[in-house]
Amino acid sequence: MPQRVKVRGCRCQPQSTLTCCSYTLGFFYVTGHGIPQTEIDAAFALSRRFFDLAPSAKAATTGESSNPHYVLGYSREDTEEGMMREGFLCGHDNSRMRELWPAQLPEFRTQALGFMSKVQGVVARMMSAFALGLGLEESHFLQHMDVADDANATALFFNHYPSVVGRALPASAMRIWAHTDFEMLTLLFSTRPGLEVCPGKTCASAADALAAEKWRDVDPVQGALTCNLGDALQLMTGGALKSTYHRVRAPRPQEWQGERFSLAYFANVHLHTTLALDASGAPITFLDLLAKRAATVPLVLEPVTGRILVTELSGKAGGPDFA
Repeated sequence: MPQRVKVRGCRCQPQSTLTCCSYTLGFFYVTGHGIPQTEIDAAFALSRRFFDLAPSAKAATTGESSNPHYVLGYSREDTEEGMMREGFLCGHDNSRMRELWPAQLPEFRTQALGFMSKVQGVVARMMSAFALGLGLEESHFLQHMDVADDANATALFFNHYPSVVGRALPASAMRIWAHTDFEMLTLLFSTRPGLEVCPGKTCASAADALAAEKWRDVDPVQGALTCNLGDALQLMTGGALKSTYHRVRAPRPQEWQGERFSLAYFANVHLHTTLALDASGAPITFLDLLAKRAATVPLVLEPVTGRILVTELSGKAGGPDFA
């Protein structure tokens, strides 16, 4: 079970606990975050209204992208068994989102941005604590994470996993394949089981993730956020803090077989922020991370429908494999 960290009203108190969790498990729960349950419930209701739209209305919000691993707007992932997941990746109010707000839900933009602002406040406190826990200036990470900057890559992913009732899925079926997140930090809101993690330093590569036998369930905890670190933070800390492999499995026979929703807030730096230097001394940016993932796990995006064709999710793992 991931550890729990309380962040409300703190500047220095939680830094050692937070950093310890990040050195070891890399996944942890956060309580005392200050976001009322009513606002979380409203965000889930907004998500449901979007996914209840007609397929053509959802597909109309698909953004242009040269990399299917990071598509603002709508996308869906299909396997041989059909659609396993669909989502809407919502950036902050910048130029890249200008044509992507769903026209049939005029309230979507205001409500989504309001919720994202609340979550970003939690991120700011956590990133300050990370910096202090590492002996750095409090603004060390946050100076690169201004969501008002047009090039900031922070986004909220509205996830919808369709019902599996009546679907003959193999026991190894995955709703999301094993992967690390690209970003600095992920804050997850979820209501159903299915998320699994391969803890911290025990799973340092894609090969480890595929071979691992110690995947752990990370079930939602009422009132808590589930948090994990991403590749960008691993790079910016020289590998001291590890991005963590995780996946979402199909439900077990005794579990809820219906729809599953989650909200994943990907807190990030700017697209061109230098995260580290490679062996030759050249900068590694967030865009470089995306390019590396695309080269490792190639996907195909259909721009008109938003479909991303994925095969054998259970046999794939995507991560940075840093030396």
